[in-house]
Amino acid sequence: MYMVTTTWRHDKPIDKVNMRKILSGLKDRNNISEVIDVMWFEIDEVTHGSVLIYSSKEACEKDMKARNNNREDSGLKMLREEKGETFAVMSEL
Repeated sequence: MYMVTTTWRHDKPIDKVNMRKILSGLKDRNNISEVIDVMWFEIDEVTHGSVLIYSSKEACEKDMKARNNNREDSGLKMLREEKGETFAVMSEL
């Protein structure tokens, strides 16, 4: 598996209901892209974090191309991004 974590700054308070709708709309595309799961969480009222779990680095790279196109129009500012191959997963031990 391959993981990506990001932190995002919004211009105004997070609209959690709308964000859930956006994530729900991505479900079908994510299955095609080998995205295992996506989680968004609140850091504060204008900052959210995300965790994306991919089946492989190649699946991540393919999906990131599509995500980067959407990110340009989002009005969000990425504060941080970390990527890497998993080497220990508790549920697999």
